[in-house]
Amino acid sequence: MVQKAYQWGDSAPALEPLLDLPQSVQTADEPTKSFDSIRVSVLEKQVSFLSDKWHRLDKEYSQVLLQLQAFQSQISQLNEKSETLTELKNTVDQLLTESKSMPDFSSMHEAHERRIIALEDLLGQLGEKSDWLTSEFASKSTVQVLLRDLEQRIIKKLSCHMTETNSRPSPELVTSIASQAGVSGITEEQARIIVSNALKLYSEDKTGMADFALESAGGSVLSTRCSETFNTQTAVISLFGLPLWYFSQSPRAVIQPEMYPGNCWAFRGSQGHLVIRLSMMIHPTAFTLEHISKSLSPRGSIDSAPKDFAVYGLEDEYQEEGVLLGQYMYDHDGKSLQMFQVMEAVDKAYQMVELKILSNWGNAEYTCLYRFRVHGRLAQ
Repeated sequence: MVQKAYQWGDSAPALEPLLDLPQSVQTADEPTKSFDSIRVSVLEKQVSFLSDKWHRLDKEYSQVLLQLQAFQSQISQLNEKSETLTELKNTVDQLLTESKSMPDFSSMHEAHERRIIALEDLLGQLGEKSDWLTSEFASKSTVQVLLRDLEQRIIKKLSCHMTETNSRPSPELVTSIASQAGVSGITEEQARIIVSNALKLYSEDKTGMADFALESAGGSVLSTRCSETFNTQTAVISLFGLPLWYFSQSPRAVIQPEMYPGNCWAFRGSQGHLVIRLSMMIHPTAFTLEHISKSLSPRGSIDSAPKDFAVYGLEDEYQEEGVLLGQYMYDHDGKSLQMFQVMEAVDKAYQMVELKILSNWGNAEYTCLYRFRVHGRLAQ
């Protein structure tokens, strides 16, 4: 540390000699004075000058002291850096010494390249063999798709058999249908599983296919065009024997699942129209028309059942003439549920279809529509 010491002779300025002032003549009766007022004023100025110079020197000393402290700090840092540099130099020397004893990396790189070339040749040979295996054997996913398709075809045939005969299929029938499909050697346990799946499919709306016209799934009846609902005289609400109101079903019954005698939409005459909005945009593939069987009819006949009918695809409900998807005939002597495939190849998807009933089986007053289904695949 720098010690602070001053010599008065170093810092204080040389005092200027006082001016010769005229001596006042002192009388014997005036008091003796050490200084007169002029000398006191000069001394005060010299003292003030010395005080200012002292303060300036004190500030300069403080600055010099701070610079010395900074120099000391830098010197200590340089000492630390020199020690670090020495350690770093020793580490580098050690690494250089170790690197001389390490193996030749260039030779190792060449050996690795030779191994990689050998592996590439082996992979090429395996690729050729895999192409041969792929051509000779089907993949697991392909086999699963084929088996699923085969099972669906067998189950659909069993469903059709149950619809026609109203009886449970036997294992012998399953074996026969499977043989016709090109499958042999089915065990009794496998036959039971197929029958169980067929019964499950039959219970799913009797078709095992999605019905896009079903009201509970989002379908709706938009229009009946000019078709007039027929009020039957059988269902009537009366009071004291006087008829008050004749009950009649709305066209919505056609797209509802309940099937029992009388639960149908009856329209006047043998020709009628029904415009249905489907639950989704689809490519229609098939239609199902269902009517009660003769055995369930109270009169033993179903002359009010539709006979000839056609289905059209519509852009909107106000389109007068849509695109014909097929024209069919419902067989009143056949099974109650009959499916009809789309006859006209149409690539366009539709969300509205029109069912046109062209004739019935002899009833001149009205025609009954029980259930109409629309099947298809969803539009992409």
